[in-house]
Amino acid sequence: MRNEGTSHSGDSSTGSGTPGETDGQSTDTRSGWLRFRNWVAEHLKKLIGVAVVAFVGIAVQQAVTRSTAPEPGLGPTKVRYLRLFEENGQLLPPFKEVRRNRNAECFTGAAGTLDPNAWRCIAGNQILDPCWYKPYAASDNNNLACVSSPWDRNVVILETPEWGGTPSGTRPTNKLTQPWAIELRNPVRHEQTLHCVWVQGTGVQEINGMRLDWACHADDQSPTHVAGYALGLLNRSHPLNTVPFAPAGSSEVLDADVTAVWP
Repeated sequence: MRNEGTSHSGDSSTGSGTPGETDGQSTDTRSGWLRFRNWVAEHLKKLIGVAVVAFVGIAVQQAVTRSTAPEPGLGPTKVRYLRLFEENGQLLPPFKEVRRNRNAECFTGAAGTLDPNAWRCIAGNQILDPCWYKPYAASDNNNLACVSSPWDRNVVILETPEWGGTPSGTRPTNKLTQPWAIELRNPVRHEQTLHCVWVQGTGVQEINGMRLDWACHADDQSPTHVAGYALGLLNRSHPLNTVPFAPAGSSEVLDADVTAVWP
């Protein structure tokens, strides 16, 4: 007798499925995995966005902090003095003789400095101010040495010039209070130092009654390149003095810190 049921025994499941897993279960597993992957991708994007925003915020905060941080204090204004000679009359370094003149006349007190021993001299058609006699112990103590500023290392020697009185007895009255030279912090570029020397002579421009007293140049530029003018009186109400400063090519007048003065 023929058994008809045995011919259908291999059709109860598909060959591609996992043993014990139905088609519905396989589909559910794949759908769950896709949902999980999409969820991770979505939240990963959010996390990356938050991280980028935080990084940008920190960078901006640091930039603002750097731009608004107070600058280091300069301390009180220093008073400096120029010393040219050894006791024997030799020039001290870094000063050096660059010219010698045998036909000069020293006729009045210096207009550039408050030093009562400084002279105003003329050699040919050139005014030399200030000039100082060499020390008494020097063998050539009748000679004078002249420089144009505390930063001028080139010294002109005047050999035994004619003279006409004592410097302190003929001192110009307009130089009894103002220093010969001042050093400033540039109010426009704070990292730059300005060297300023008294402007001698008459007919100097004034601003609101304040004379353009000192011509200034940057320490990293030629002395012939004028960066601006300091004018009026020094404000000595604080240990760190200030002075009005007019930058070259600008209509502004700014307060500048005075880091050092040479009387």
